[in-house]
Amino acid sequence: MQSQLRETICADYVQLLPPNSLVAVRSSAVGEDSEDSSAAGQMATYLNVNGIASVLEHVLKCWASLYTYQAVQYRRQHGQPVMCGMAVVVQLMVPSGKSGVLFTADPITGNPKSILINATYGLGENVVSGQVTPDTVELEKKSDQSMCIKAVTLCSTAADSATKQTEGKAYGCLTYDEVMILANIGQEIESLFGSAVDIEWAEEGGRFYVLQARPVTTLCTETDDELLHELDTALATDKEWLTTCNIGEMMPGALTPLSQSVFAQAIEEALQNIHVSWGLLPSSATPTMKNLGVYSGCCFINLHTMSNTYENNVLISSKKVNELGLCGKVLDDLTWEMIKEHNGQASLWRRMNNGLKVIQYLWSGRHRLDELESLLLTFDLERKSSATEMYTTISESLSFYYYAWDTHMLFSAKSGMWSSTLVSVLCRNVDDLTTDMSSDMSLLLSACSGVVSADVPSALEVCYHTFTT
Repeated sequence: MQSQLRETICADYVQLLPPNSLVAVRSSAVGEDSEDSSAAGQMATYLNVNGIASVLEHVLKCWASLYTYQAVQYRRQHGQPVMCGMAVVVQLMVPSGKSGVLFTADPITGNPKSILINATYGLGENVVSGQVTPDTVELEKKSDQSMCIKAVTLCSTAADSATKQTEGKAYGCLTYDEVMILANIGQEIESLFGSAVDIEWAEEGGRFYVLQARPVTTLCTETDDELLHELDTALATDKEWLTTCNIGEMMPGALTPLSQSVFAQAIEEALQNIHVSWGLLPSSATPTMKNLGVYSGCCFINLHTMSNTYENNVLISSKKVNELGLCGKVLDDLTWEMIKEHNGQASLWRRMNNGLKVIQYLWSGRHRLDELESLLLTFDLERKSSATEMYTTISESLSFYYYAWDTHMLFSAKSGMWSSTLVSVLCRNVDDLTTDMSSDMSLLLSACSGVVSADVPSALEVCYHTFTT
């Protein structure tokens, strides 16, 4: 420690504190306690320090605790500078008979109508560090600004912990009057901060001392479950069937938010356009997910919505053939009653009309493929130096990307119709694809020419050999 700093500490210690005083040596670091983060317990706090030599020693130890593993990792994880300043506070110890922590909002549920008081005999550091289980008093704020005690959990004085409902009397180490005094102190400090606060307090000789106050940082904290399901797609009912068949081959892992908003939305819009062209949706595509769903970051096909294309709405379609083509088996548990309850049953005339629209749709669109191929020759997604610029560039290219997927879906539908026809011929008397049937289909498809997807296995094999050699 520098000699000038040592001399200043010694002079202030003698001038400001009574002889033989017990003091607390504690941290006050930049960014330690704010609305966004709380580093409680990460830097060292030393209590009942006696004598100037001991104070100087513990000031150095307190400063050193700024660079313990947990303190450094916390700052890194919260985007704070690793190299930062820290003051060390030397406070006169309160020989507290009772002490604890007060929250002006429930730190677990975030309920702003609750006040929680943790109290125990002796020093409050035992409560903050978790060394003892304190009494807990919960108060409820009423609309007329009054407060009432809602519940008391006894731990510090009772042999067995217990929770008791109470209307006017508190139990444990605090009396009713002391509870109300603390609650009012909390209300006053909360009004000064303008937000919920976490207060450390101590009582000695009937007088309450506020040792520290900081914002409650857990009120807006999202749980792991909320983060996992933050971008989940809403379901229309609680009976919908979802599958990763087909879509799981394209995107086998979890989607990033960017992929979800670009890739999944493009497929969704293309599928909705198919339904509109077939007479199954009354208007143009909407941003709402109907055919796809994203759950825990993974993409699923909504079988209930896809079943809208079955023979209950399209005369030339078939539930059996569609399910064999998509899932490789007939889904007997997905009954016609469930499908009709979700999608309804069209009249014979409507089904015939939709069937004609399907045929018209499937025989159209050759010019779109030619147009897309010419557009691809000039398309270039220029890389940008920042994420914001790159995001803007992608957003400006979405119309082309959606057009490409819409065209792809048109020709996939054609391919799917012929595949379904082949499946229906092979499986006319059975409900599942056997190994022999799959082999026959593979043999027939391998004999086709001009099928881009048929080249994928051989292309992957070439890539494998290229990388391994």
